[in-house]
Amino acid sequence: YPWVQVGLGTLTAITGAYAFYRYWRPDPEEGAERPRAPDLIVVVAALALGIQNASTASRWAEEAQAAALSGAEAYRQAAEDGDPKAQHNLGVCYDQGLGVVKDSVEAVRWYRSAAEQGYAPAQYNLGYSLEVGEGAAKDEVGALHWYARAAEQGLPRAQVAAGVLQLDGRGGRVDLPRAFVWLTLASRGESQSARRQAEHYLAQVLGRMTPEQIRRGKAMLEAM
Repeated sequence: YPWVQVGLGTLTAITGAYAFYRYWRPDPEEGAERPRAPDLIVVVAALALGIQNASTASRWAEEAQAAALSGAEAYRQAAEDGDPKAQHNLGVCYDQGLGVVKDSVEAVRWYRSAAEQGYAPAQYNLGYSLEVGEGAAKDEVGALHWYARAAEQGLPRAQVAAGVLQLDGRGGRVDLPRAFVWLTLASRGESQSARRQAEHYLAQVLGRMTPEQIRRGKAMLEAM
């Protein structure tokens, strides 16, 4: 953590601390669980306050790394026993390099194991990995499949992702009625960030839909 040792007490450091906190905190709006190591709060404090004592920063960083390693190993035991939440969380550890060496391929392996058991956050993360080609070959058809699986379970960010792919015709043909359904559901959800994104793209969808497509979209929405 070299940025800790140089003592960044600047806006950049505060922004980094806030981003770190936002990632690690639970997100009740979307029901997405993320691995949490409470001792990592020392990194947030160091980023926000700009710790200038190199020895103190080093000790804090070592404690944070040890906490991350302990968390990753705890997830591994449960993941190998087949627990989908632990598999997803271990995937996140590999994705982010938290307590393990960063390995996108291994992250995708654990995401897939959890996704195949129906765990929505893992289905979303697997979809994203396939969409961008990180840890696996780029596969927009597969990405749409997994986004849709998570969207069916009510995960707002997956609903947005599936809607955008179907709006753009990525992963298959353009399907405006289906994009309308996913984006409308996300716009009505509890996640503020997903609502904002959904409303933005929903305006584009409605601007391109014919009256017949709107009728079909509304009928599909009512049937869900």
